[in-house]
Amino acid sequence: MIMANYLKLFSNRFFLLSLTLLFWSSLFCQAGLDPEKELDEWQKKYPENSMISVARNLEVKIDLVNNHPEISFAEYREMLVLIDNAAFLADSREYFNNHFTLKKLEAYSLVPEQGKYKKIEVGNFTRKAEIDNSVYFDDQYVYNYTFPSVRKGARLITRSLATTDYVYVPVVFVFGGSVPGENMSLTISHPAEVSIVFKLFGTDTAMVDYSRTLKGKQIIHTWKADNPRYYEFDDKAPDFRYVVPHIVVQLAQYNNGSENIAVIGSLKDLHTYNYSHITKISSENASAVSALADSLARDCTTEAEKVRRIFRWVQQHIKYVAIEDGDNGYVPSDASLVLQRRYGDCKGKTNLLVSMMRSQGIKASYAWIGTRARPYKYSVFPSVVNSDHMIAVWWNYETPVILDGTTFSHRMEDIPTFIQGKECLIEKGPNDFVVYTIPVAPPENNAIIDSLILQVRGDTLTGQGIITFYGESKADMLALFTGKDTSKYRDLLQAQLPKASNKHMIRKVSVSDVNNTDAPFVIRYDFVLPDYLTRANGNLYICMNLNRYVQYLMPNPDRWMPLEAAMKADYRLVCKMRVPQGFRIKNIPENSGGDRPFFRFADEYEVNGENIELKSSATVDFQVLSGDQLTSFREMLLQLNRNYSQSISLEKKS
Repeated sequence: MIMANYLKLFSNRFFLLSLTLLFWSSLFCQAGLDPEKELDEWQKKYPENSMISVARNLEVKIDLVNNHPEISFAEYREMLVLIDNAAFLADSREYFNNHFTLKKLEAYSLVPEQGKYKKIEVGNFTRKAEIDNSVYFDDQYVYNYTFPSVRKGARLITRSLATTDYVYVPVVFVFGGSVPGENMSLTISHPAEVSIVFKLFGTDTAMVDYSRTLKGKQIIHTWKADNPRYYEFDDKAPDFRYVVPHIVVQLAQYNNGSENIAVIGSLKDLHTYNYSHITKISSENASAVSALADSLARDCTTEAEKVRRIFRWVQQHIKYVAIEDGDNGYVPSDASLVLQRRYGDCKGKTNLLVSMMRSQGIKASYAWIGTRARPYKYSVFPSVVNSDHMIAVWWNYETPVILDGTTFSHRMEDIPTFIQGKECLIEKGPNDFVVYTIPVAPPENNAIIDSLILQVRGDTLTGQGIITFYGESKADMLALFTGKDTSKYRDLLQAQLPKASNKHMIRKVSVSDVNNTDAPFVIRYDFVLPDYLTRANGNLYICMNLNRYVQYLMPNPDRWMPLEAAMKADYRLVCKMRVPQGFRIKNIPENSGGDRPFFRFADEYEVNGENIELKSSATVDFQVLSGDQLTSFREMLLQLNRNYSQSISLEKKS
């Protein structure tokens, strides 16, 4: 449902804690307002929208109770329905966390009736746990409910109040969403004995007005904004946090009456907080972990070989499962328990890796990281929202080697793309750490190289191909083919090869060893392209440029949303064809190409007697594009499309 999706957009772990805890009073729903007049004004202002957010206000109060902070979160949210047949907007949900005590949750519809609003309350809230595939933090639960009488002009209102004494919880407030939003405000009040740190993220942050005032002994911070823009995300866009303006606020420290108590006001504080969770790991029953590491390392002659074997064993034998179990949202499961169960989340698999390496006298560390879904940097603004993943680090002398135990098909040298370019916080003991930026693999590391030999048989093009995958491309394909019956290979490959015609049919497939993750993954295949050739006036026209790997990235002309590539990659095609008997070459397309720092391509034809060879390449050399780069990239793809439409022409011999 639209309403549910709107809320889910902002429902990622700690975003859940702060964004959907509700209070305040309506700015619009006073008894004297004329519903029809108000609806008409909003429809004129937002004619393209089915719903708008007319008010959302979060008030956070930090008080010192017995010299310890007590924090209340209270928010009021009001949505206005602008269309008929709006029942699909009725379903909604609110997210909370077990660090909070929910004091109040209320939802109701204000329905236009005879020039006034009639209040109809939500009668039932259903609570349940919700776990996704990337759970990292503590227990999350959701209240599902349905607004009654949802129709044009109805106002859907939610209020709640929750409290916590857990000082590490951040405040996150988002100034926008999938519908336009007005009258959005965040207010945080605290005594002088408490200090906070904060930072705005996203684009268009200039729309947010900030003020700081004193009222008695209270310091009051207020952020306000109207955002008429609504954000439409697709599978080519980066995470919403890169774009939608939002603020993260962290309690930095407080005075307990005798001394200042640090919370999270610096990188050192964040490391201390993170490290406190790994000190809770039990080392009991570690003998099985050590014994396994001993057996894996027995015949190894180098430390690197020991690490490789340990890493590969954890990849292959410990299933990744998202776990949410009380404080295990922060604390890694014991290595012996992960080994016994044969499954674990990112923290549990990391702990097993670190424990096995350390049992062999190998220097290893835990590291916290935010995936590419999070735009934050530890070096810019230390906060618990920075992290949603844990990895292991092997110290090859003084060089950190990143080991992500949640992967299955990556080599030890291949870091998964979802953490490339991100900072990680590596512990080096209770009082030492380092921030390390994970390098982004160059395009050639993720190359896909397709070598084709074509034959003309009537109006059908047949051929044999050898396609080789490297890096992340290889890992993706290994994950796809591993464990599959050979009878499924044709369908799997058919779905993965973006050929020039949807009539393209794979006839025969063989693959290299799926268990050898250290070697490139190679697929040999035969294919048929029926009705692909064009005949006119005795001439034969053939387009040899069969692959279409980068076309999925084509941005619309009016796109303003940034464009994200899954990885930097090289796509190469070497296509050879012998001129069919009875024909000779009449025309070959001109060589062409384009080159920008973020994208380049080239098509080169070569004739050697009766043989024609095309070498085609396209290189995606970016993670995210925005602004004028989108226009330039689109122009280059259009030029590449023109290349794709060009054919060699053959004429009959006289």
